[in-house]
Formats: sequence, C-alpha cells, structure tokens
Amino acid sequence: MVAYAFPPINYSGTERPFQFVKHISSYGYYPQVISQVDYINYYVEKSDAYKLKELHPKTRVYRLQSIKTKLEEFKLISYFDRLLNQVTGKVKILSRLLYLPFQLTLGEKEWEVRAVLRILRLNLSKDFQLIWATGPAWQDLTVGYWSSRLLKLPYVMDLRDPLTYGVLWRTDDEKEKITLKQRETKYLKHASLVVFTSPLTEKEYVRRYPFISGKTTTITNGFEVSNAVRRKDKVQKDKFVISYIGRLTAGIRDPEFFLEGFKLACTNKEFSEAVELRIIGYVDEFRELIESYNSQNNIKITGVVSRKESFDLMTNSDALILIQSISGEGSDVISGKIYDYLNANKWMIAIVDEDGGDSWLINRLKCGEVSGLKNIEKVRDVLINAYLKWREGKIELDYSNKFAEFDRKQLTKTLAHQFDKVLTNDSLQ
Repeated sequence: MVAYAFPPINYSGTERPFQFVKHISSYGYYPQVISQVDYINYYVEKSDAYKLKELHPKTRVYRLQSIKTKLEEFKLISYFDRLLNQVTGKVKILSRLLYLPFQLTLGEKEWEVRAVLRILRLNLSKDFQLIWATGPAWQDLTVGYWSSRLLKLPYVMDLRDPLTYGVLWRTDDEKEKITLKQRETKYLKHASLVVFTSPLTEKEYVRRYPFISGKTTTITNGFEVSNAVRRKDKVQKDKFVISYIGRLTAGIRDPEFFLEGFKLACTNKEFSEAVELRIIGYVDEFRELIESYNSQNNIKITGVVSRKESFDLMTNSDALILIQSISGEGSDVISGKIYDYLNANKWMIAIVDEDGGDSWLINRLKCGEVSGLKNIEKVRDVLINAYLKWREGKIELDYSNKFAEFDRKQLTKTLAHQFDKVLTNDSLQ
C-alpha cells in the first residue's frame, strides 16, 4: 500500500488508508505500507500515534525521510550550518549545498524514486501480490504504477479526488497539463481496478475515459460503528451548539460565505442568544476573519485536536456544519467529513453545491439540509430551521440500518472482495 500520508499524521487523507489497513487483515491481507515521515504540508499535527497500536502485527509501516531533511538533521552538518549562519546570516548553507546534486537530478521525484526502490527491495522477502496506491498525494499513483510495472503485479488505484479536473487541478502551464493528462491516461490503462469514493466521480471518469468501463467501482468513505457514541448529554443544555470540525482551506472549504449567512441569522435575537458556534481544527489561516464575525460573542475557536477528541466534540454538539465551497466541475466528490458526522448521529448544516456529491448523499439519507452556494439568505434559513428543530427536540437523527453500508468493516470487506477478483481474474492492460 502506497500512502504518503498515514498516521500518526492527523489529516483528512489519512483516515481512509488507515481504516483499510486496520480491517483488511480480517480477510487474509496484510498490507506493508510505504509512507513519509512528514507530509507535504509540514504543519500537519502528529496527534494520532495511538492508532498504530490498532494494526495487525503482520502489518508494517515503512517511512521514508527525504534526503534534504536527513542532511539537515545530520549532527555534523547541522553544526556547520549553525556556524555559517552566525557568520553569513544565511540558513542551512552546507546542507543545501550537499543536497544540490540530488535537487539537480531527482528534484521533486526523489520520494517517488526511493519509494519504488524500497518496494522492490521489500518484495524480495515479502513476496507481494498486488500494489494499492491512494491519492492525493499524487506521488502515490506514480509509485504504485512503476512498482506494478517492474514487479509485474496487479495495480489498484484509489482515486479519492479527481486528478485532472476539479479543485486540485491547479496548473496553468499548458505543457504540464498535457503531461499530467498523459500520465493519468497511462495509469488508468495499466490499472487492474480503479476505486472511487463517489459514484458521481466514477460516472464522470468513465465518461472521460471509456476504456476503464468494467474495471471501476465505488467504495465510499465511512466510519467505525464501534466509535458511534451518540450521547445526548451536553455540558451546556441551554445552548444550541453547532460545530465545524476539520480544516478550512481557501477555495475548497472557505468559511466566509457561511459566516455571512451566520451573521444574517444572528439578526434574529432569539437565535443569536441561544446559539454557540464552535470552529475547531486547522483554522488559523482564517482566525482573523472568523473573529471579525464574532460581534455577538457566540463564536469559539479551537485549534487542532486528536481524532478521539474530535468525536467527543461532535457528540457534544447539536448540529454539525459541512463546508465544501466547490461548485460545478469537481463538486462530484463526497467529503469524508460527512461520514464522521453520520457516526456522531448529528443533523448536518451543509454549505455545499446543491448539485454535488455531498448534496446527493445528504438528500438520499435525509440527514441534514443543504443551503447551496449562491444565496446567503438560504444559509440563514438552514441555520434557523436547524435551531427550530433543536428547540422542538427534533434535532437528533433517526440512526438506522440505512447507515450500515458505511461501516468501515463492511467497506473493507468489499475492498478485499475486489482484491480477490483482481488476483483471480487479473489481466494487466
């Protein structure tokens, strides 16, 4: 399994691969995980180390540290870096000089090359049966492709987000666009199985790449039923507590549209005095903006917490906010956060595209109300409606078997079944 981001890193992209790794040993598979010491976004917290103890003893996680970081941390090199810094005022002179040959040759592909080589070496003793890669990060797909080719093993691609359209498709360089599309086509042709997290994304990919028809499937994100703690006791029973828990990101999960709607809802005095808005997680980039909307002193900001703490905060809320500010192309994805919110059995206030994957799932399950991304008045109405449901004691979801399909164990069983089919009937393209 190639998963650049993996616990103890506490990040939205780590939960899916971790849960598959954790549960798939029940079905006779023992993943060996190739990961990275630090994620691309170096500021991501490492607060979930306890989770690694939940893995099967036969499962190993191999973490590759970048050559650049290794040089910087080598004691003798770091010693001279400090001395040169005192003399010149410039940082990491020696380590940067020593890294230059790698930068000029491997460049950004350093992790990819070293990960492939590590997999080849491990295969000598592990005798792998297939290669599974999850993206983003997109380096994983490259590592998976080359490992599969060199070892002549089946290749399973897990596409959590679209690669060449949508919000992560950010390049304006026409040459780079052509290169990435060619690479995506090559990977898709070679893959024995392509797994999507949304049926809408699967449908769009089959439309764009008809040749993958017949070798695709959707396995959504989900939650662990054992973690579904649906307590009704709250510390502040006189407050209508609504929470956003996760990461805020410009252009993807941008809070301003929601905050405008919240401000408008707060013109209703009864709502304003009863509500407590909690914003929790990777939110520092927007802290000043959020505070500017706190004129009623009913917004509380909390930094990053562990996954265990996040569950407690969810279950001690009355309703949970989902923000996905992607509209049009790329909105076919389904946020992994929805499944955490379902796990907490909480009503969702969804600030998402009315035609997107999030809206599709919420409307199908009747677990919340969607505001869309066009009218601030609709955000206000969704907030007021949720408040009225809370006031009338009707805010709790009717947790039922309709959520059972999102049990992580059941989803992993489906993945294992797909692996079985690949290994039995595989014919590499």
